[in-house]
Amino acid sequence: MIKKPELFSDDICFEILSHLANDWKFIFTTCSLISQQWLNVIKHNSSLLNLSIYFNQKLNDEQKNQMSKCELLTCLSNVKVYSKIAKWFCTNIGIFMKGMIRLEISYCRLEAEDVNFIGEMKQLTELDISLNNINCKGAITISQLSKLTKLNVYQTKMGVEGAKELSKLKELTSLEIGDNHLKSEGAAHIAQMRKLTFLDINTNMIGNEGIELISRMEQLTDLDVMDNNIRSEGVKSLCKMKHLTNLNIGNNPIEDEGAILLGEMKQLKNLITACNNIGMKGFSSLSTLLNLESLVILGLDGKSTDFIREMNQLTRLEFYGSNLEPKGFDPISHLSNLTFLTIRGRNIADGDLECIGQFKKLTTLNVPSCNINQGFKSICGLKNLTFLDLSYNKIESVESITNLKSLTQLDINGNRIGHEGAKSISQLDNLTNLQIGHNLIQDEGIKYLSTMQCLTTLGVAENQISIEGAKFISKSHQLTSLDLTNNVIETEGAKILSELNNLTGLFVYGNRIRDEGAKYISTMQQLTILDIAYNEITDEGAKAISNLDQLSTLYIYSNEICDEGAKSICGMKQLTILDIDYNVLSEEVSNQLRMEYHN
Repeated sequence: MIKKPELFSDDICFEILSHLANDWKFIFTTCSLISQQWLNVIKHNSSLLNLSIYFNQKLNDEQKNQMSKCELLTCLSNVKVYSKIAKWFCTNIGIFMKGMIRLEISYCRLEAEDVNFIGEMKQLTELDISLNNINCKGAITISQLSKLTKLNVYQTKMGVEGAKELSKLKELTSLEIGDNHLKSEGAAHIAQMRKLTFLDINTNMIGNEGIELISRMEQLTDLDVMDNNIRSEGVKSLCKMKHLTNLNIGNNPIEDEGAILLGEMKQLKNLITACNNIGMKGFSSLSTLLNLESLVILGLDGKSTDFIREMNQLTRLEFYGSNLEPKGFDPISHLSNLTFLTIRGRNIADGDLECIGQFKKLTTLNVPSCNINQGFKSICGLKNLTFLDLSYNKIESVESITNLKSLTQLDINGNRIGHEGAKSISQLDNLTNLQIGHNLIQDEGIKYLSTMQCLTTLGVAENQISIEGAKFISKSHQLTSLDLTNNVIETEGAKILSELNNLTGLFVYGNRIRDEGAKYISTMQQLTILDIAYNEITDEGAKAISNLDQLSTLYIYSNEICDEGAKSICGMKQLTILDIDYNVLSEEVSNQLRMEYHN
């Protein structure tokens, strides 16, 4: 019998599959059945195809048996598991996936015995198992993964013994092990990992003794030692690390003496200081860091910023909660290379805004809660801005914002711009993300915003928007996320919004949509995130919402739902995050929900 020639070569099959790599189900259920050739191509090129799967719902017995027998299960490279089904995954499916390269199974309430299967995944190179209770026994399992290069075990109760086990991972280059009670003894074990270049060991109370041990890791380039009771003597040890370029030393009492020592680390490119008890003498020493590109400062209240004047190489600067002296902006105005600037939680005078308006290279500007009003006009000449946060200021007129033609994201929540402000903003043709809540724009403002063709994310919370406004919004068919929290669209408005077929995220907290409105929303099968809290919904509405097959996140608290409605919601297998508090539930059902969901 003459063998029929294949229609495509293996290379062409692989090329086709590579364009489908994000759709593992299609590859498994369709492509693999075309012929033996296609099946072999998938098997032999699984690592190159980089197939990913997100386990967010349980399988029934038949599906589980089919999957456990599936010879392609070992071909999956990237796996993420959601909390609700994590324990089920560990005992039923994980044991078959020995070809996995990357696994994310964070915040799942797993114990050490739940993760024993991971020890068999000898190909694993990246693992995120943070926010679980796996302790040092789990570390023993992880230590068997000889190919692991990237590991996140943040808040997993590792302790000193866990650190000892993890130190056996000789190929590890990146480790996040914050908040694990390591102290200096645990730091001693971590210091033995000679291939690490990235280390986050924050909140472990390692002290000066521990940082002295860490400083022996000469290969480190990135180090986060925030909140470790490190003092100036510890900074002296850090100075030995000649390859270190990125350092977070926030929440450590290093004071002036420690800051002066930091000034000797000339190779630093990114530095975060926060609550370090540094005075002007210490801050001044930072001006000698001429390779520094990014500087984050918290705790500069009332102090001079003269030390920044000479740091013209900075491209990123962030001030948090700092009330600068009256002329504090003058030195900052010399930083002509800034592309990213954040000033949060302090008063910015009109003159200061004029200084900011001179930073012609800025692409990102964050100035929330800074009591800005008339001076806003000064920054409207920044032609390169793509991201602007002006939230919670006192701005009333934004006519000049139309000059910012490059803006793609704008947060102007909590101001006083009204519908005229919305009219001006609607002329920003490149805007894709707009947050304009708490501005009294009303239905008239929504009418203007509905003309913005590029807008995909819109937040209009607390703006007195009614059914009429919902009609205008329904014209924006390109929207994928909509926040209408605390408006007055009611049932009819929900009916109108249900026409938005591209919407995947909907937030209608506090709109009195009731059960009938919930029924209309239940027709939006594409929704993955829904906030329908505080809407006078009963069991009838809850049952309707339970039909949303794609929903992974649901906030339905503060309604009038009883046990029957809650049980319908509980049957949503794909749901990973649920808040159903403050309803009329029995203790039995409430306890059941707490067991199912802990988000």
